[in-house]
Amino acid sequence: MKIKSFIIAWLTAWGILTAQAANIVTIKSPNKQVVALLSQQDGKTYLDVLDGKKILKTRIALGLTTSEESYVDLTPYKVGKVSTGHEKYQMVHGKASQIENHYSAVTVQFVNEHQQPLHVQVRAWNDGVTFRYNLPDNGKERTFTGEATIF
Repeated sequence: MKIKSFIIAWLTAWGILTAQAANIVTIKSPNKQVVALLSQQDGKTYLDVLDGKKILKTRIALGLTTSEESYVDLTPYKVGKVSTGHEKYQMVHGKASQIENHYSAVTVQFVNEHQQPLHVQVRAWNDGVTFRYNLPDNGKERTFTGEATIF
């Protein structure tokens, strides 16, 4: 709890979060060094990434559009439980042939203004953060026309 309070206070002091920003979820890597903070401000969803006490990336805007819907102005309606996992893979080139990485993950379910769902999974690894979008299958074919993700 101390770390979360410190991070929010620090981000607020540097103007990254303002009084209008609402924290959706904070996720820490297994070694507790990398922190991903998912928040909202003015209907937009953002991801901030910290490494220890140093900000790596701030205000990564999230969202996408399809030929039928916009998933930029989102409302969170369900935050999943934080889970942990690991992935193993073999490198074709490099110093090590076997790689194993550990992560903490959470999926946040959002809806747009038409109550259409968009799921965003955020993973905090010991050496970085990843996220991915998932549009639940509704049996319709969709064409992606844009992405609001910027960093």
